[in-house]
Amino acid sequence: MNWSYIAGFFDGEGSVAIDKKGYPRWEISCCDHEVLYEIRKFLISNGISFSGKKGGIYFSKITDSGKISKRLVVRGKDDVAKILRNTIDEIVIHHKRRFFLT
Repeated sequence: MNWSYIAGFFDGEGSVAIDKKGYPRWEISCCDHEVLYEIRKFLISNGISFSGKKGGIYFSKITDSGKISKRLVVRGKDDVAKILRNTIDEIVIHHKRRFFLT
């Protein structure tokens, strides 16, 4: 697990939103719960907090195929900013390559 993997996964399955109180929320969704737990473990090892109401892994929905989708959520501007700082370059590089190759 590394920041490049997180960037790619987020690019395909993630979003950033602002909650009702104006705080950022970073999240990714996936039916493979083990992947979410590994990403969570990596983020914790890199100083991202999941204590209290700051986030965690939540049940999201049952997909059309009957699988259970879950969300990994990080709340708090410092934690969200740290994730974005470590992943944004990888996402931009990927999209530049894709743009110039098509």
